[in-house]
Amino acid sequence: MQIRVLALVALPAAAGLSAGAGRLLAVRPAGDAQASVIELVGDRPLSFTTLRLLSPPRVVIDVADADASGVAGAQVVDDGTVRRVGVASVGTTARVVIELAGDTEFDVGAVGTVVQVRVARLAPLVARAEPPPPARPPVEVPPPAVRPDGPPARVAEPPPERRVALQEAQQPSRPPATLQAAPPAPAPAEPRQATPVAIAAAPTVVIPPPSAAAAPVVVAQVSPPPEKPAAETPPAASASRARPPEVAATPPPEVAATPPPEVAKPPPEVRAEGGASREEVERARASIPTVSIVASPPPAAAPAPATAAARPAPARTRASITGIGFRPSAGGIVLVRSDRPLDYAVTGADRVVVVHLRGAGIPLPTNRLPLDTRFFDTPVVRVVPEPVPGGVDLRIELRGLARYELSQSPGVLTIAFERS
Repeated sequence: MQIRVLALVALPAAAGLSAGAGRLLAVRPAGDAQASVIELVGDRPLSFTTLRLLSPPRVVIDVADADASGVAGAQVVDDGTVRRVGVASVGTTARVVIELAGDTEFDVGAVGTVVQVRVARLAPLVARAEPPPPARPPVEVPPPAVRPDGPPARVAEPPPERRVALQEAQQPSRPPATLQAAPPAPAPAEPRQATPVAIAAAPTVVIPPPSAAAAPVVVAQVSPPPEKPAAETPPAASASRARPPEVAATPPPEVAATPPPEVAKPPPEVRAEGGASREEVERARASIPTVSIVASPPPAAAPAPATAAARPAPARTRASITGIGFRPSAGGIVLVRSDRPLDYAVTGADRVVVVHLRGAGIPLPTNRLPLDTRFFDTPVVRVVPEPVPGGVDLRIELRGLARYELSQSPGVLTIAFERS
């Protein structure tokens, strides 16, 4: 009777343990031209850690609280990048080992209940070539025709109805050339003495606007100048000195000598400039006809348009945490990946280190699951992300007191611990 009671007590405990653990349903290979992909499919979002090992190069993924009894223990891939995939259970942890053909980069991400391990290919995929077409028999080409020796055969003339009479092209008619007499040589002109010419005063001219609505008004006024004295007559001595010697020229008998043009005599009221005083000359220069232009004032400038009100700068969106990982090298390294630099602060007490990530969020529910790292020989036991008002607190539980160092590079915040 006592044995039955113990069995009844053990059954609820086993049922509770199985309800909290997940199952690893499948481990299947996939990929594309850039990467070879290994997919881990679970019945719920999986909590996992990643480890990279060398000699031989391989990737180890430990899935916490997962049962891998329904998955094949080994699979051969041999796609040039991934050789084999092995699955084994270590306590409540399902360990997946991916053996690589060489050292290359990899990336791990989760989409729902599927964890994808993308391994960059060592060499591009070679497309399968289609079988070559069957060989065709060679086509025989006849030899070219060779003209026989001897004179060429005479070609028969076409019948009369197919003959075409040749026509001579007519050249365009040109007018007969006419003989033109050369123009006679002009007779040398005799030097003449310049005579003064009187200039009458110009009347005043007023130009009315085309319509009353025209804005600018232009009035041209020409003031009549006083009588301008004639040019000063040079003295006889200077005229005789400047005049070249005259040469007698006999015109040809066919061409008659042209008479010199008549020169207009100056009016009697014009006086020679030699007899005018300096004041009269200055007065005559000052009374040169002028033109006055009167224009209406320009229209008033349009008021400057009011500048648009400056738009407020858009609020800065919160940083998104895209992944939280652990690397069991040295004393253990906690990695926080984000789409932009994080604003962080650190507090610690005894065996707990809390990294406060202000203004950050974790959009994927899978990245909010805790990481169990106690089976690694490092001071880090557990990594728990906790969303709080105004950000995220990353709680790191330790085995004991340990020194740590924080550093941030573009997109990655690193918390490195040292062994005590």
